[in-house]
Amino acid sequence: KGKEYSAFSDKLLFEGEYLNGKRNGYGYYYGYSNTDLIFEGQFLNRLRNGKGKEYHYGKLIYEGEYLNWKKNGKGIEYKDNEIIFEGLYLNDKKWNGKSKEFISCCNNDLILESEYFNGIKLNCNGKEYSSLKILLFEGEYLNDNERHGKGKEYDEEGHLLFEGEYSNNQRRRGKEYYFNGKVKFDGEYLFNMKWNGNGYDINGNKIYDLKDGNGRIKEFTDDGILIFDGEYLNG
Repeated sequence: KGKEYSAFSDKLLFEGEYLNGKRNGYGYYYGYSNTDLIFEGQFLNRLRNGKGKEYHYGKLIYEGEYLNWKKNGKGIEYKDNEIIFEGLYLNDKKWNGKSKEFISCCNNDLILESEYFNGIKLNCNGKEYSSLKILLFEGEYLNDNERHGKGKEYDEEGHLLFEGEYSNNQRRRGKEYYFNGKVKFDGEYLFNMKWNGNGYDINGNKIYDLKDGNGRIKEFTDDGILIFDGEYLNG
């Protein structure tokens, strides 16, 4: 057993077991730039090999298996003491299993639930929250933070605004609602614009048909106040 210090200061870098002058066995690694514990676990020929735990500013961020310093085998990732991934790793990459990933985007917090197979992300479902932790969207994602597939949008009071299908972060087809739950529009979208479908007033009465972005339209607020009466061209 022994302790290892920086050559330029009295800072402790490592303490643990040695064999033939190299870190071998169980040890604690502190690193050059951090006074907190960075890693504890098994070493072989100076490298992390076997089971171990990794920390960031005193918080546990990973526990599992290592091979030649990299995550290899079963492991669990943490964020703020919550599990965000549990599965298999290969050369530091998520390999097989389900995960939860946290992304901050556009002042919103996005929580993705994904599944990996051989390093490829197969399915990705997520929930998007406002800065006040209010649910704004839930559904399927592509490329981490693009809405793609089925989903639902909500306002900050919890009213359903839209449910349907998305493609590359844009509405493609579905239903838009008034705050009282009545359908406002039912049809297809093009670049987030209403394109083909039927529109309704707040009482559920059909008031227009839209074809290829063209038609005679009436639009109302959620309180039933008329805000537009005229023709649409190309959405």
